[in-house]
Amino acid sequence: MTKQVLKIISLYCISVLMFSNCSSNDENSVSDNEALIKVDSIISSVDSSKMTELDNETSYTLPSALQMASIFKKSGLKFIPGITNTADNVKNYNSSNYSRAINLGIYSSDLAYVLLNKQSNDSKVYLKACKDISAQLGLNKAFEDNNLLQRFDKNIGREDSLLEIVADIQMETDILLEENKQKHITVIAFAGAWVETVYIAAKVYSIDKNKKVSFSLMEQFTIVRNIIKALRVNEEKESEIKDLSADIMSILNVFENTESIKKAAKKEDEADFSKVILSDEEFAVIEARIVEVRTKLVK
Repeated sequence: MTKQVLKIISLYCISVLMFSNCSSNDENSVSDNEALIKVDSIISSVDSSKMTELDNETSYTLPSALQMASIFKKSGLKFIPGITNTADNVKNYNSSNYSRAINLGIYSSDLAYVLLNKQSNDSKVYLKACKDISAQLGLNKAFEDNNLLQRFDKNIGREDSLLEIVADIQMETDILLEENKQKHITVIAFAGAWVETVYIAAKVYSIDKNKKVSFSLMEQFTIVRNIIKALRVNEEKESEIKDLSADIMSILNVFENTESIKKAAKKEDEADFSKVILSDEEFAVIEARIVEVRTKLVK
């Protein structure tokens, strides 16, 4: 994937985030809608080439952590302290590149969550966690180039600027991994980010029962098969990938075997999750499996 494409994806993530913030204040903003349409037209062409790459080279980019977080933010996902993986655990993830990569993804998701919820101090803590793990993967350059960390400190309190800086760091990380022929690290990290994102959403939903969060959580399962496909293509790169793929598949299986989901799937080819209401019992089963997998990744 070229640097230009990665930059477009990063800018797309930022545009989605900015649009979500603006639209909450003015649902009828013509300029915001026009901007989003322009970005969508760009990203649609990127997505088609990206899906082709999945079969051949398998490439995912870390800015997806921001994109997933923005979807939940639009759904009204609240900030609840103590849900994210503590940054103190960074020292526990130096046993292998797999452990570093999976938790880089997890911390990227945590960073996006606290950043979008205007938790400035937590944002600095999780940015440092990402930096420390990236250094263990030989990716210090992604943080050192263009004085990105200094820019982050100077822009505390300016949400749009911080989002752009984080997207730049993630883009530089992806470029380095591609140059070092370590694309599988990006795939592992993306899988970690996905698990952490749905874990946070499930935990928040279990507390405040916001149905829009539930709908967004269900929609996240539409990308799971692509994640599993990407992992399987790279199974020979790290011995733990096979188990990770199986664990994520187990989450999908629990989800798809939920009675409400099975009924929705029978009615139409593509389920409209905004019409699916999970019972508390059904949600508890899905949440339990997500928690089990996530706990395994961060221990």
